[in-house]
Amino acid sequence: MNAPPTITRRGLTLAFASLALLRAGSSGAYFRLLGADVPKAQASRVLASLSPDWRRIRPLGRAYLKMHGSMPVSVDGLMAMIFPGTVPNAPVVIRQMINERVRQDFADGAVVTVDSWILAITETRLYALAALV
Repeated sequence: MNAPPTITRRGLTLAFASLALLRAGSSGAYFRLLGADVPKAQASRVLASLSPDWRRIRPLGRAYLKMHGSMPVSVDGLMAMIFPGTVPNAPVVIRQMINERVRQDFADGAVVTVDSWILAITETRLYALAALV
């Protein structure tokens, strides 16, 4: 009879590393199966790259979510709306991308008023993301 395959620590590490490379920049669905909350960690990294005090924007995010309570919102969904492709790894690239999107939102008139603030839709999505993370 053949002996059952054994799992080594090295083999397990390689398997997880392969999964990480395959799923880099995406929603992290495979990792949720393993119990890790990759989307929230990725969202926290994005928010931290924009400002070390990102938690301060949570009240605006909660206000926006309250205004749009009927709209289903998730960390995955917001990340997909903010970054319609792969989420950049470099903080400087994240900041550039967000700044460009916000400018374009204002140019296109894609703005929302939240607590007397006129905000670009990209900003409100970031604030909502902060409220959920």
